[in-house]
Amino acid sequence: MTYVGAVFNGITLLIIVRELIYWRDVKMSGTVFGVTLLLLLSLAAFSVVSVLSYLLLALLVVTISFRVFKSVVQAVQKSDEGHPFRYVHAPTSF
Repeated sequence: MTYVGAVFNGITLLIIVRELIYWRDVKMSGTVFGVTLLLLLSLAAFSVVSVLSYLLLALLVVTISFRVFKSVVQAVQKSDEGHPFRYVHAPTSF
C-alpha cells in the first residue's frame, strides 16, 4: 500500500497503522520507529518548547538551503524558473 496520497479515512488509517506495526514495509516502519524514538529521547532530555524550536529551526535551515541551491542552479543554467516557492506564496481568493 502506498502512503503518499492515501485518503485518511478511518479504515485506511487503520490499515496503514497495522502495516506499520507488523513491519510489512520495513523501510517505512524503521523510519517511523526511528523518528518516534528520537522524539521521545529528545523530550526526555529537553523541554517541549526547546524540541519544537529546534525542529522549526532545522526546517528553516533546510528551506533556506533549498532556496539558495535553486538560485545557484538557476544562475549557472541561466534559466528563468522563478522562485521555487511561488506556488506557496500565490495569492488565493475565497
